[in-house]
Amino acid sequence: MTTPLITARLITARLITARLITTRLISIRLEKVVHEDTVMDRKFVFTGLIYAVIGMSLGIFMAASHNHEQMVTHAHIMLAGFVVSFIYALCHKLWLGGAINTLKKVQFYVHQIGIAVLFLGLFLLYGGFIPMETIDPVLALASFFVLAGMIMMLILFIKSDEARQRA
Repeated sequence: MTTPLITARLITARLITARLITTRLISIRLEKVVHEDTVMDRKFVFTGLIYAVIGMSLGIFMAASHNHEQMVTHAHIMLAGFVVSFIYALCHKLWLGGAINTLKKVQFYVHQIGIAVLFLGLFLLYGGFIPMETIDPVLALASFFVLAGMIMMLILFIKSDEARQRA
């Protein structure tokens, strides 16, 4: 036979256990969100650093060979590849909190595809491997990819600001 005191203690113990389990589940979810955010900013830093290594290597090659035909390619790799990727990483780290959503993933890949195609196209063009008439549509499409990535980042930034104002 259980007394009201024992029943109250059992209910209290169950409530405490449920609370601990709920707190642990929330903690696990928050750790996952923090980890996912870290992944996005690290992805942008990692790819940006790769672009920096490629761009600096091209710059050193141009200086050593005294052939500066790839100056436009070098500038695009360093600015659109390295600098913009690094700025995107800072945006994710400082302002775009929350879990990774589809728009964040799409924005990352649209930017990376645009930069890679732009970099390769410019390299082929200014290296004299492909004529302007052939590569121009590809460069135009790649430029629109880079622009679309920037517009998506703007949308993400505006959405994160709206979410902060509501909170």
